[in-house]
Amino acid sequence: MTIANNLLNHPNFLLGVHPEEITTSHEQYVKERDLRREERKVTFHEIVAVRPIEHIGDMNAEDVYNIWYRGTDFNSFKRSFLNTIQMMLLGNYNGDDLNNCARGLECRTRDGAYKRKMNKYHSRQAVLSEQDRQTSIGIRNEHMISDVYTMETISARLEALELGIQDQNEVFEEVRKIKNFEMEVIALDVMTEEMSSDEEIDYCDEGGATQIFSDRRGAGSEKN
Repeated sequence: MTIANNLLNHPNFLLGVHPEEITTSHEQYVKERDLRREERKVTFHEIVAVRPIEHIGDMNAEDVYNIWYRGTDFNSFKRSFLNTIQMMLLGNYNGDDLNNCARGLECRTRDGAYKRKMNKYHSRQAVLSEQDRQTSIGIRNEHMISDVYTMETISARLEALELGIQDQNEVFEEVRKIKNFEMEVIALDVMTEEMSSDEEIDYCDEGGATQIFSDRRGAGSEKN
């Protein structure tokens, strides 16, 4: 009677799949999953760079004090972003600037904390439900449990991916600005070297820099 009830409760049986096909389907799933896992292998570069890190137990007290965070540091961190969280709660946050940054504080608000709590709850329930389902039909497959958890957390992972892409684009934009600024500085240095001579420098010292640049600009216009 128990076996019959388990079969009736199985989703494949409700979809019209014959009970004998359950085992075959499961074995096929395992083979395909193992094949996919074999294709994903970890490889190492031909040249491996190793950077040794000194263990905290081998450090002296001064180095530990200077390198490792303490409880007072974490309390200071929390106090430093209280103003940012208050602005986020009141809806007055207008984006990151030199004094405020909301990255990493998304779950510190009421809505963010509740959303995180619900995501964890639903993910945990999905895993427990899959375990109960497997127990009821007499199978044990950790890969299927992993798949259930992966599907349940896909929205959170996509949201994290979107934030990561946003941060990446902002970094690329800052790098572009820095490169443009460096090119402008180089161009200015080149122009200064071309326009300056010993006589011109002496003349500039006497207040004639404006006249020199004006003459150079006029000469360039006549050539065009």
